[in-house]
Amino acid sequence: MSLSLGLALAGGTGIARGQALAVGTQGPDEYHLTATIGERPNSNVFFSAGAPQSDYITTLALELNVRRHTPRTEWSLNYRPVLSHYLDFSELDSFSQAFYGAANYRLSERTSLQIREAFTLSRDPIIVATPETGDSPILTNTQKRWRNLSGVNFSQGLSRSLSWTGGVQYYANRFDDPDFTDNNGLIGNVSLTGVLGREDTLTGLYAPAFITFYSSEPAFNADPCAGAVADQLVTQTVSQTQGSTANQFGIGWDHSRAGAWSTELYVGSSLVDQQVRDYTRTIICQPGQIESETNETDERSRSQRLFIGRAGMRRSFLRFDLEGGYQRRLTADTGADTVTVGDSLYASFHSKIGRNFTYGIALDYSKWESLGGATTAVDIESEGLALSGGYSITEWCSLTALANFREQKNSGVAGDTQRVDNYFLGMTFRIF
Repeated sequence: MSLSLGLALAGGTGIARGQALAVGTQGPDEYHLTATIGERPNSNVFFSAGAPQSDYITTLALELNVRRHTPRTEWSLNYRPVLSHYLDFSELDSFSQAFYGAANYRLSERTSLQIREAFTLSRDPIIVATPETGDSPILTNTQKRWRNLSGVNFSQGLSRSLSWTGGVQYYANRFDDPDFTDNNGLIGNVSLTGVLGREDTLTGLYAPAFITFYSSEPAFNADPCAGAVADQLVTQTVSQTQGSTANQFGIGWDHSRAGAWSTELYVGSSLVDQQVRDYTRTIICQPGQIESETNETDERSRSQRLFIGRAGMRRSFLRFDLEGGYQRRLTADTGADTVTVGDSLYASFHSKIGRNFTYGIALDYSKWESLGGATTAVDIESEGLALSGGYSITEWCSLTALANFREQKNSGVAGDTQRVDNYFLGMTFRIF
């Protein structure tokens, strides 16, 4: 579900993905652990826009998958720790983590409780991002960043064809860099869903959202009176976004039939209000020195209505799977003190040759733009291509190969372009 100011985090497509390792027939219960070890050349380890520096990265990744089903409960989790050691730039050695968990508890015949938790911690966003959910990686040179999304929903059936859901989600973005802005968000949702025939559902949704930015202290010009004349008046103003609220209304349609295309369509409108604080410093200068200084703060707000939505299609054939989608949502994950509109487009193809060889290709495109009048302008455009292949040597061992190419343009400046070519070749072992 994509909501106002929300983060779409689910599963992962990192180092251990795209493998050909056979883990047996997956029934209602599953519990297995795999380990992948190999070498990962990276063409731009600092994600810089100019003069990129490359390195070879030895990578060890574990992946734990657990799924459990009972008559009243169904839960699953995926945990992926990734240890990276750089050959030349050992100061970049890191331990990344990605976790996703979900649980569904049937409280009665018509009521259920859904809980989910998603968490990532990494300095390399490429290995933990999930573009297929609208979470394309944002390339920054910050040492580490962690993201968290927790949600709980309560669903109740009113009749055989009508149900309602209410819930809340909490998310946080944290950056290990004083130049980036941390934030927290809280999203509520109330929806009513009706079943139309055997293959279609129609859902109406209302979602209020609240976000708080944690900006650093405003920084004024340290030497405002340099070259000043007698009694010169100098005024400086620094603006920071303190928080934002959004109210979203939308309607969605889902169509699903076994052996056919599954489709999803959602359109909505969101009214976004950003609260801004202006810090004003007024100085009376004498030549080369400050004679007097006063400071004032002023609160103001600005509102804007935006259209958002998503569309997706998926189909599984005997030998290959196809999936694609588009999403337009409100986000706050760029590290700036502003809400952005994020557009993302994703398409993938995965197939098998014989019983042992698998391969796939995935493309994604994303764009972030600040809302009108933002204090900190954000304009990011990102596109990526991912190739994967694997060969099962035995049921317990396989060869894994991945290639990821990504380019990002920042602030609409042609010269501020980051390009990263990331490869991986290794072996995957099923531990249990």
